[in-house]
Amino acid sequence: MKVNRRVDKGRIVLFVVDYDVDRFGQHDPESWKFFEYVSNAVIEGLSAVILERNDGPDASRWVCRIRLGLVYFDFDDMMGMSISIDENDPSSEAILEEVSSILAKL
Repeated sequence: MKVNRRVDKGRIVLFVVDYDVDRFGQHDPESWKFFEYVSNAVIEGLSAVILERNDGPDASRWVCRIRLGLVYFDFDDMMGMSISIDENDPSSEAILEEVSSILAKL
């Protein structure tokens, strides 16, 4: 799985930009199932704690604590999914490296 990284509004954001259709079958990257699969894999892989989970009909946001940092899992049915962390968080680079490593294995 490939990601696109950028800084937006004080957060470092990873956008899923490519995936192997053979691996995910019917899980379109702009689908709820894909968001749930990827988010749960990262949350489990990093032993994160879900603090907040807001699921709507066309968008979702999950907020998790990973060590001392907050990680945001966002989904929009038109944009797909992203994973972000506050740019000023001292552990942001380490956490995003771990997230990227998990995503590369999916």
